Amino acid sequence: MFRTIFQKHTNKANHADGKTAALVLPPVFAALGFMEVRYSSMAINISDDDEFYQQWLRLNPEGYVLSLKKSKAITYMSLHRSICSHISVYDKRHPFGAFTERAYMKVCANSINEIESWIKDNTNDGKITLECSHCNPRDNAAFYMKSKHSHTEAEKFEKEVELSKKRTSKERMSRLSKASSKPTRSPTISYTYNRNPDVVAEVLNRAKGICENCGKSAPFIRASDNTPYLEVHHKKQLSHGGEDTVKNAIALCPNCHRESHYGKET
Repeated sequence: MFRTIFQKHTNKANHADGKTAALVLPPVFAALGFMEVRYSSMAINISDDDEFYQQWLRLNPEGYVLSLKKSKAITYMSLHRSICSHISVYDKRHPFGAFTERAYMKVCANSINEIESWIKDNTNDGKITLECSHCNPRDNAAFYMKSKHSHTEAEKFEKEVELSKKRTSKERMSRLSKASSKPTRSPTISYTYNRNPDVVAEVLNRAKGICENCGKSAPFIRASDNTPYLEVHHKKQLSHGGEDTVKNAIALCPNCHRESHYGKET
């Protein structure tokens, strides 16, 4: 995994020795308004900057994070993978700013060895006091069994929307008055399933333009090929171990498809 961190404007992060890394701007990210901070094989300490911290997480999905309390005597140090939802997803217990701007700070690195070197250099005989049982930072087999249930960016955003709904309109309007009208952009690394096109074609042929859930005709005709518009949905999601087969697939109208993903179970 490349060892780079991209940050907006003048945010800073420090090496273990307290020195700020040199800034370099690669052409591919210039249009995004990002500055690049390139690090050697060292852990960095991120404090009081959740936005920068979240950018580091997105750019280092195979990295590791040490969560520790801001205090002179460091007694609590919890190790996580960088994609662990416990140190990345905002919720009622963890509102925006909770990860680095309040009681905690984070040490981020591309390997556990780098984390342990930081501990050796910055604490008095300190050691990792807890290893997250949710993301299993040292157990790759256990982690990949759980990773099929990990939070996607869309799921994280939905949780943030749910948190916003719990605020009053006055609180939201106050936050909006201070927020930028231009959304930031973040490079991401994602994996997609290479689906079998024959499964899609056969399921659509079986449906004959009728939603296989509600029994209604497709809501409109595709402009590309003049066929009824239905969407093929896997009954058991591929990310949850479902098979890419005709038996595990169903043709749905857009409404039923959204309901299958977001509707309340009865």
